[in-house]
Order: sequence, then C-alpha cells, then structure tokens
Amino acid sequence: MLFDMDGFKNVNDTWGHQAGDLMLCEFARQLSHSTPEDSVIARLGGDEFAVLLGAPFSSEEAESLCQKIVLNTHAPFILKGALPYVTVSVGMTIIMASDITAGECLRKADTALYEAKRMGKNRYCIYSELLDAGWARKRKMKKALAMALLSGQGLACAYQPLVCAKNGEIIGVEALARWDDPELGSVSPVQFIPLAEECGLIVPLGKFILKRACREMLPWQDLSVSVNISPVQLCENDFASMILQLLAKEGFPPHRLELELTETAIMNSNTHSKEQLSILRQHGIRIALDDFGTGYSSLSLLKDIMVDSVKIDRSFVQFVTQQEGTAAIVTAVSSLGHQLGLQVIAEGVETGEQRDFLIDAGCSQLQGYLFSRPLTKEKLAQLIGASDKNSTV
Repeated sequence: MLFDMDGFKNVNDTWGHQAGDLMLCEFARQLSHSTPEDSVIARLGGDEFAVLLGAPFSSEEAESLCQKIVLNTHAPFILKGALPYVTVSVGMTIIMASDITAGECLRKADTALYEAKRMGKNRYCIYSELLDAGWARKRKMKKALAMALLSGQGLACAYQPLVCAKNGEIIGVEALARWDDPELGSVSPVQFIPLAEECGLIVPLGKFILKRACREMLPWQDLSVSVNISPVQLCENDFASMILQLLAKEGFPPHRLELELTETAIMNSNTHSKEQLSILRQHGIRIALDDFGTGYSSLSLLKDIMVDSVKIDRSFVQFVTQQEGTAAIVTAVSSLGHQLGLQVIAEGVETGEQRDFLIDAGCSQLQGYLFSRPLTKEKLAQLIGASDKNSTV
C-alpha cells in the first residue's frame, strides 16, 4: 500500500516545517497501530509512506484496513498549539507471481494512488489492469497531442455562431478546439483539454487555437471571435503581451476578440493576472465571464466590473421554461447585467420556447444548437451566406 497525505504542504506553509515533521511522526504511529505487527512500514520521502503486508492477508482484509486508515485521518491531528486537518489517499496492489521486481509492485500501487487522488482524494483505490490500460492510452494521447502541436496536423477550430437576440443575425462566433488523430481518431475536448492542462501543453494549445481562429476569421470583418482561456494560461507572466503580439502579427483587430474565462479562473487569479486582463481591456479586447452562475462569486465579479459580458450557463437555460426558480434567476441576471452595461449571452439554447423566453428576459446574444452546431470555417461561410468570401477564407 502507498499512502500520500492530502494537503500536507499547507501544514508546512501555515505552521512551519517543525509542525509538519511532528505530523509525519504522528501519522507513522497511526500506521504502526493500525497494521499487523509483522508489517513493513516505510516513509519513502516527503509525505509518502508505504506498507508491505505479509501473507496470510486477504484482499478483503487489506481493503478494510485501507478504509480504516482513511477514516482515522478524518479527525484533526493534535499538535502543540495547532489542530491541522489533512486527509490521506491510498493506493493498494496485490502482489502477484508475475510481479518479479519491487519496482513493478511500487508502480502498480502508485498507479492506484494516483487514481485515488484523481477521483477526489481522501479515499483508497485498488490496482487493476484496467488502470494500466487507461494510463497507456493517456500516455499515448500525451505524446500524440505534443506531436500534433509541433506539426500543426490534426488540430483545428470549429466555430459556433452567436446571434443577436433581436433579429437573429450572426454577429460573432466561439472558437472551439478540435483534434482528429490518425490513430486515436476524433478525441473529445472533454478528454484532451484537461490532459493538456495536466501535462503542460495547454499554453501552446491555447496559443495555437487563438492564432488559428484569428487567421481564419480575419476576412469576416463584422464578426467577433470568442476564445476560451484556461486558468493556466492566465497565470503566464507574458499572457497579455503574447495576446497583443499575436494579434498584431495576424493583423486581427483587438476589438473583435473576446476572451472567455470561468468565474473560478478570475477569482483565483493573482494581482498580476488581473493586471494582465486590465491591460488587454485597455487595448479593446473584451473579457467574458463564462459559465455564469455555476461558481460562488458571480455578484462580486460583476460589482467590480472586471468583465464586459456574462454567459449564462447552459444548465440554467436548459430548464428556463420548466422551473420558475431558474426563470427568475435568468431574468434577474439579465436585468442586472444590462444595468451594469454588460452584454448578457445565453448559451445552450435548443428550443424556440427557450429562445422566446430569453429574448423577453432581455438577453442580448444567444448561442446553441437551435441556431447551429459548431461548424468548420467552410460550413460557417455557407451558413452566413458569404459566398463572395468563400474563396478567401
């Protein structure tokens, strides 16, 4: 079994390394008292521990032991002058005859430990070959994504129109990342975008999508272009200068660009990141608050006027004609947004009934399958009816 203490760094940062050392000793004592006498207990380094249980010890007993240790850490650790609270994640593997090296046993336990952390921490996970299969595909995806970014092959933009609520005219598009790999096939953004954030590829991916969108949408001078920005990108020291230099190189007018960030991304940003957004806004680039209503700080963000528009999340739009409470929220948000001088955009519109309600509620722009699914630039041209520009786009 491998054990990793969740949030241990906060103990060192808050109470000092001496308190952290005392907590490690206390956790080691807990392991000693919880495991059989003939168990081998080791601290591998940092806040990671390992336990080797000898036979006869069934997998059911080992699982019960994992659960017991996880539950034990639910109570705060008692240290002099402090009551720090951390949890523990556990990865367990049953040693098989085929596991002929210690390194292989540790690798399997570590795979299970990582899965426990991925599932939310404060839990245990038992190794299975399915985890290895998942990791093999993940490693393959990482390598393929890195190669796609280097070559520029397989990555593309799809564009979903934004329409004016008053007349249904297409006034902008949202650029969405798409990836089609020769071996993996079409990979969903739900898979490869979190993967890019995890393995450090989100910054070059974000730059690639922004560059491609500006280049492909440049001929449509009346259309705005919205691009999603990851919190990781926002933390880059040269974020604002990178955006401005890219726009200058592509000849794309800053006033046509809108950057979409989630509430959490803006709220968790530091002073430098907020200054970067301020610089971009001063140059005419708009900032949109994406997935509005799903976070905990929406009104605070609107009060400080850090954004130019809000996008009401599809989870509200979906039930706007079915639930009175949801309808009241959407109406109130739309009214508040207009009073603050913000554009209010409703995403995920799928029915005419939803469209009519959102127009009456005062939403200024609408987006969703009712108007169009995400399209290639060629099909977007056909939808807009820009036959005279097809040859140049």
